Amino acid sequence: MKRSTPFLKLSLSVAVAVTLTLSATSSPAGVSPEQYAKLREETYEAAQGAVVSAAADAMTNISARFGEGQGELAELVRRREALLNQINALRKQIQRASETTGTSVEAIAQRARARALRDQEAALSLELDTLEKTIDEKFPAYVELTRPMPLKAAETQALLDKDEAVLLIVPAPDGTYLWVVTRDGFDWARSTMKDDDVTAAVQTLRKALDPSTGTRGNVGMAGATPAPAPSAANEPPAFDRKTAFKLYSELIAPLEPKFRDKKVVFIATTGALQSLPFSVLVTAEPQGADTDRAYVRETQWLIDRYALVTLPAISSLRTLRCLSAATPHPGCGGGSRGTAKAAAKPTLAYAGLGGPALGGDVGESRGAEGWEQYSNGDLADTEKLRALSPLPGAESEIGALATLFGRRGAFVRTREQFTETLVKTSLDIRRADVLHFATHALMGGEGGSRGEPGLVLTPPLASAASAQDDGLLTASEAAALEIQASFVVLSACNTARADGTLGADGLSGLARSFFYAGARTLLVSHWPVDDKSTKELMVSMFDGLNDAKGNRAVALQQAILKVKAETAFVEPRYWAPFVLVGESRSK
Repeated sequence: MKRSTPFLKLSLSVAVAVTLTLSATSSPAGVSPEQYAKLREETYEAAQGAVVSAAADAMTNISARFGEGQGELAELVRRREALLNQINALRKQIQRASETTGTSVEAIAQRARARALRDQEAALSLELDTLEKTIDEKFPAYVELTRPMPLKAAETQALLDKDEAVLLIVPAPDGTYLWVVTRDGFDWARSTMKDDDVTAAVQTLRKALDPSTGTRGNVGMAGATPAPAPSAANEPPAFDRKTAFKLYSELIAPLEPKFRDKKVVFIATTGALQSLPFSVLVTAEPQGADTDRAYVRETQWLIDRYALVTLPAISSLRTLRCLSAATPHPGCGGGSRGTAKAAAKPTLAYAGLGGPALGGDVGESRGAEGWEQYSNGDLADTEKLRALSPLPGAESEIGALATLFGRRGAFVRTREQFTETLVKTSLDIRRADVLHFATHALMGGEGGSRGEPGLVLTPPLASAASAQDDGLLTASEAAALEIQASFVVLSACNTARADGTLGADGLSGLARSFFYAGARTLLVSHWPVDDKSTKELMVSMFDGLNDAKGNRAVALQQAILKVKAETAFVEPRYWAPFVLVGESRSK
């Protein structure tokens, strides 16, 4: 595929290492300023490939599943896949025919056949190029979803407001590479903190943030041990503020002078860092013991300084501000990749869905293992899904927001009413401005034929399970919802994989799917959340949107500051699980 090559044209470990070790701030001797600027630009583009690749498998599955739908896009995708299959088959035949040597009649005939097959391949390749051009021009959002292109630094700058910055952070075996882009600047730096060091630090911090880490496992699963009753023995360890300060010092501080005056900071990263909200990084040497709440209360956190937003990829900024915005950003420019798609105006304020009817032991976790643990061929194993723990706290969370939105219209479905069929067919869900899911999430895996991340709904009886309703809303199914919601809340995602691997493949896949479906902003949780603090956080955030002038990142920041000011919630595991993914502005 022609559009996939720009991400691969430079080796990150070579190109970045060479250029950054030459000089982090200016052109070194023997290298012209123009050459240096070009190298810096190329490494910024190449590094974006490391972030995008984390969701490549999920995107491939989404692309294939679109071929099962209806309409012009589905037909074009089916034709494209058919052409690719024909071309691949021809190439295998050409290879076999070309391997024939000698001067026998049969050998000469085989080589002649190879030439004829090459002509066929050339004709099909030309047809494929024409088809892809049609898809590019008519469905730019689909292209952005399945074949994202890197943004140049200048393109990134044009898409930012004056109070915004973008950070690109890429850990590698020889260090961590950092880029910052603001509307009026572009710079880079290299930290000596290696990928393994970053992963170890994130694992240390996650142990204090995730109640299911360590002595607690997944609860409600078939064969799983129920979580023990709360006690000092199974409380998570104190949050390691020195490790959080180390991450800040290595990954944020080197470039912070370039964006210290900004209000909103977008962050794109990869690997273990995708499992950690940057809000928990500590910006000054911590004082006192980590177990002393008085000292924890006085800690200076990154969220105190900035409203933070996660980008699944740098290219997502273009998708959100040019392709899915009702009014494109001034920096979008013209052309097919800068045209906003038509967006219907939501007519319902809020749709709250969650708390599926499940039969496992009551537990706290809203995260579960990967798809392979719940696969039954092409469908989910409904009995295993049903054995997950019920989530009474999710119903309370939805009820609180429904009350807040009630005067402008709210649609709520929980327990037996919260089904995959409902989600796929309800007009009320499609016309809601805020779409809120509170349930379990399955991370992407290798089992079954799909292996996609997904959200757990009330499963049907095993005998009634079908592709329409098997109790699991996968990423590709979410992408096909065609919702009008500008804001989707996924109060579900614990992005630490069940096998202990840290990464956000599932988050990235689900996030991109809901973006394609119509959302511009996602709110997701990285670990099981406390009912009371979550309710306060949600209500405070939505209540504060007017004061934040519609900026959801600022509203979330202010809600976090309010919650963590309470004595009972000073530890970050109470106030930091939620991150905003996508667009910060509500308009």
